[in-house]
Amino acid sequence: MVGLHRYPDLLRVKVPQPRKPLPYDRDALIAKCDGDAVLLHQIIGLFLGDFEAQVATLQSALQDADIDRLYSVTHSIKGSVSHFSAARAVAAAQGIEACCRRRDLQGAAPGVAELSDAIRELAAALRHDPAAA
Repeated sequence: MVGLHRYPDLLRVKVPQPRKPLPYDRDALIAKCDGDAVLLHQIIGLFLGDFEAQVATLQSALQDADIDRLYSVTHSIKGSVSHFSAARAVAAAQGIEACCRRRDLQGAAPGVAELSDAIRELAAALRHDPAAA
């Protein structure tokens, strides 16, 4: 076996990391906008301008044990993230809605954490995706 110290360049080679898939369907979003870049940027801008307030309201409703407000904000968020075909966020929102319909606040808590994370992930991806920016 040959020692690697004889081939220092091998130690410096960076292996590219696989890209993490986008948390939304870029092609579906562009299709929903009919290829209209202005509309695309408006939809993204509205989401990015509002998502932090929606997350705060979501978490506040859970802390206040206000199941009706929790359902309402979750439903609104689901509509917003549906524009992006953001499967993780949509699924989390659907789970929270199901818990709210059963009046199961404890069951909704993990979904609120999941939805909050999914929304933040979506926002970060939208901010950094050159095709969406």
